[in-house]
Amino acid sequence: MSTSNASETVTPTSDLSSSSLPTVSTYNVPTLIPIKLHRDNYMLWKELFIPVLQNYDMLSILDGSAPAPPRFLPLPNLSLSTTENPAFTLWTKKDRTCKIWLHASLSESILPYAVGCPTARDLWLTLEKRFANLTRSHVLQLKSRLQTLKKGSATMLDYLQSLKHIADSLAAAGAPLDTSDFLAHALSGLPSDYDAFATSIRVRSDPIQPEELHGLLLSEEIAVENRLTHIPPSDSHLHAFHTPQSSASSAPSPQALNTYSQSSRSVPRSHSSFSSSRPNNFTPRPTHYNSNFSRKPKCQICSKLGHSALTCRQRLNMAFQGPTPPSSLTQNTTPM
Repeated sequence: MSTSNASETVTPTSDLSSSSLPTVSTYNVPTLIPIKLHRDNYMLWKELFIPVLQNYDMLSILDGSAPAPPRFLPLPNLSLSTTENPAFTLWTKKDRTCKIWLHASLSESILPYAVGCPTARDLWLTLEKRFANLTRSHVLQLKSRLQTLKKGSATMLDYLQSLKHIADSLAAAGAPLDTSDFLAHALSGLPSDYDAFATSIRVRSDPIQPEELHGLLLSEEIAVENRLTHIPPSDSHLHAFHTPQSSASSAPSPQALNTYSQSSRSVPRSHSSFSSSRPNNFTPRPTHYNSNFSRKPKCQICSKLGHSALTCRQRLNMAFQGPTPPSSLTQNTTPM
């Protein structure tokens, strides 16, 4: 081990005299580990860190397979005298270097856990105790969210972004989601309007990637919206006539009746059938006859325009006195 400008250099083997072996500076270690440890990515961080430690013969410091040797060696002739053990000095430098590497790979929120850890192994065990179980619990929560995630009323883009966020979180926690599992969860969360589309994806012989599924789902969303909002123009007047009315009025509105009458006039009749059915003294009605059909109805109870007796407010009011009938209707009646 040699020092240069306050940076230690470590070889990937215990033979420190070999200059042909690759070396690494403690300042360059963060570049070998692309992420820092956070609360929810311990498994991924550990998976990336262990190969670096193995390559530079540092893992034995953390796993306990290379414990610290005695600090002093007794002299052969003087049992009361001791001397510094060179192996302990080398082990101390490696342990300190490994601890520096750990510090360099921790995020700012995790650094307080390094307080009170005298050796690199103590820090390693503290991190494993703090975050291993937390990461497993986090993975289970993410998988549960993935299984229960539904599109619902959200847009397709928001739904796909939620799926990708959960998949990215699982990858960061060290449990990446398989492509087939991602497709299965994405299709199972779609509403029934997408059943035909989901079936076509499941029966495909060639595999589909999530990026391709993203574009297909966005296109299918537009097609589903068009199917749900489209009404054929030829059936629009019948749709208006047969629409159920509210509980307050079960009779069709004058506008619907007018629309229906106009559509009826547009149907051509056979000249022979019409002429054979009319009497000899038939007189054609004025051309403005059909326009009277669109006039507002007059109630037979209260004599007001705009509604019929069936929808009149007073039809169940026994105390209501309607208009006086004409004398021609009452002069021939006799009391009972």
